Amino acid sequence: MALPFDELNAGCERFRTSVVGSSNSDSAPATSSSGSATGSNFTPTQQAYGESSYWESLYEEKGGLFDWYATYNELSGVFRDYSPPSPDAKVLMIGCGNSVMSQEMHEAGFRKIENIDIAASVVEKMKVQFASLELEWKVMDATALEYQDNSFDLSIDKGTVDALMHGADCIGEKVAELSAETWRTLRPGGIFLLISHNRNRLGILNAGLQQRFNDEGLSWERLEVRQCRLSPQATLINILRSKLNGQPLSHAFKDTELLQQSMKETREAMRRMAFQEVFREFKARKRRAAAAKAAAAEAAGENPAPAAAAEEDVGEESNGKPKAADDSNVATEDAVAAAPTPAIARKGPNDADSGDEAEKPSARDPRLQPFCWCYILRKAVA
Repeated sequence: MALPFDELNAGCERFRTSVVGSSNSDSAPATSSSGSATGSNFTPTQQAYGESSYWESLYEEKGGLFDWYATYNELSGVFRDYSPPSPDAKVLMIGCGNSVMSQEMHEAGFRKIENIDIAASVVEKMKVQFASLELEWKVMDATALEYQDNSFDLSIDKGTVDALMHGADCIGEKVAELSAETWRTLRPGGIFLLISHNRNRLGILNAGLQQRFNDEGLSWERLEVRQCRLSPQATLINILRSKLNGQPLSHAFKDTELLQQSMKETREAMRRMAFQEVFREFKARKRRAAAAKAAAAEAAGENPAPAAAAEEDVGEESNGKPKAADDSNVATEDAVAAAPTPAIARKGPNDADSGDEAEKPSARDPRLQPFCWCYILRKAVA
């Protein structure tokens, strides 16, 4: 697999221009202690990320483009496996912000993309910048969508849920409402792709459905929860944040040694994640081939050979059906999903959402996590 080091270098240069060329303030995307990247030229509290006024002020002041977590390049395998590019697919981009994701999806073959954000300033900027693509850009609250039921084939959220989980009360009521509205506007069989730094979101998403539709058995069908590598730029930002300890990112460009070391660590993290991705895809191909062979044998009236037990213990797919990224995810998410209603109140205002990644928070700075969690969920066909 070719590693995008040129992209890293280009991203670093764009980063330097925006940070050093604008002012002494911190204009680069910030990274919270939970590992999520945002754009800011000041240092907000985590609670500010859940407030619409914060984003409106931010986008009014700042231009440019930035993607939380990952770009289409890092997520292309997920799209290939679950929602291949199609000019006919109706897509909802939730909390589009100043992301280039929709542009990249358009280049890949998607055409009918509705982009919504609660911040009018960024919607207007994006509408002008990408006018030639003839995409839709609308000011809209993701917790109160203005679309009819069963409108979309694919809905995507990359960071909105994480931002809402840092709202003033931190209990996730807004996330539950977003989940219910996403469900309502997806057609039966439609896909909800959620990108998050947190692998334990399924419980609160399901609680939102159960409360809205008064059905304790209603839930998202989890096709897979997959680790996806962060983009080079997001990885670099996280590493810089961990080293600067709250100082503005512009300081990194005044310290050549720190910047070079951060670039080196970014490349190492990218290599690790690229290897993991290749290994995951190798195991997935083996399982798909085994499932196809078994299906062919069954169709021919033969007794298919049982799958090797070792193949069940790793990877994201099993017997031709997707599964979660590891067994701990399955157990944890099932336990959360099975919690009694109300299941929304999960966290106190001081809980940082950083202790449920692959490692314990005491073992590693969560800002150095080189991946995000990709939930592939489906609205079941009635």
